[in-house]
Amino acid sequence: MKSIFKKALAFTILCGFGVHTSFAQCNSTLFIGGTGTETDPYQISTPEQLQNLNKCLKSSRNNYVLNNDIDLTLYLQGEGNNEGAGWKPIGTLHNGFSGKLNGNGHKVSGLWINRPAEGVVGLFGKVSKEISNINVEIDYFLNGGVRGRSTVGGLVGYNDGIISNSYVTGNVSGEYGVGGLVGESSGTINNSYATGNVWGSELVGGLVGINFDKINVSYATGKVIGSLKNVGGLVGYNNAKGSINESYATGSVLGGHCGCGVGGLVGNNRGEVSNSHYNKQTVSIADTDKETGEFLLKEAPHVSPYAGSAIEDAPIVTFNKSTLVGNILVNTTTNTIQLSNLPPNANIEIYNIQGKRIYSAHSENPNILEIGVQTGMYIIKINSQTIRAIVR
Repeated sequence: MKSIFKKALAFTILCGFGVHTSFAQCNSTLFIGGTGTETDPYQISTPEQLQNLNKCLKSSRNNYVLNNDIDLTLYLQGEGNNEGAGWKPIGTLHNGFSGKLNGNGHKVSGLWINRPAEGVVGLFGKVSKEISNINVEIDYFLNGGVRGRSTVGGLVGYNDGIISNSYVTGNVSGEYGVGGLVGESSGTINNSYATGNVWGSELVGGLVGINFDKINVSYATGKVIGSLKNVGGLVGYNNAKGSINESYATGSVLGGHCGCGVGGLVGNNRGEVSNSHYNKQTVSIADTDKETGEFLLKEAPHVSPYAGSAIEDAPIVTFNKSTLVGNILVNTTTNTIQLSNLPPNANIEIYNIQGKRIYSAHSENPNILEIGVQTGMYIIKINSQTIRAIVR
């Protein structure tokens, strides 16, 4: 393991340096409004203004807010193309973003990065303070998504601060330390998720490639593929100082032929994991038939049993599903779980991911029941049948 970290770290150090305009040039003319204080943050409305954060990495006035959704498509076709490399990450390993950005629930769409020889890659290269309430949609179909070599994430390459209430959709790829949301995290991640597919060699996770600190109430649903080891549905490698709480992964996980360090939740867990879950039936490893040379898939012999509990024989509902005991509809517009066509006198229980029962009823009426919930995964019991519902 040490050799892996040394290899990834050495490359990250070589590629993590960057030349940025001095933060002395940071002022209100770079943004649409504000003065950069906590009560009057700089206001960002365009791709150019978002990129201007690279001029304000360590400014004494370092508070920002998104005023609206930002589409990077045209910017990355023109001024921000960087000779085909795409978006220039905000901050580097040795000069990270040390401010606070509140996305106000807005999204940054059309992101793509093509820097396969670089480390510390993402919308933000390195975050040292705080990012919250921001949503990132990666452009995969036209431009290949977010691509780097080491420490690669859809939102942040290297997190040394706090990320909360944020998500990424779209695909991320690299070699070492690759995650759908964050490549490597030595900070805290709260209430966040990633839904795209993630590819890499080692230290690859659906949410985070390498975790050294806290992950709380977060999840990943995309496919995770690692050609070697330390590959997990949520986290590739969870360090002894790392903790994962009330989180889950539902995507398929495919690890290298050695079968070591491949897990539905965590590929290689050395830290703490509590109240977290994965889908045991979707974990497999790659192998090659010794006689024919054909590529094979087989069940992983080591599914990191200490890294989350598997909820077996329970179908997953993300939109609509008809079951033996009724219909289940997940309405993401109203954040409700709707149950209909229930059998007479059905016993209904709904539990959150922490195992706490949030709803219980004995239904004499088979018509529609509508239960309001927050974003997350829920376990629904109708009589003797168990179903999982994901509300995004």
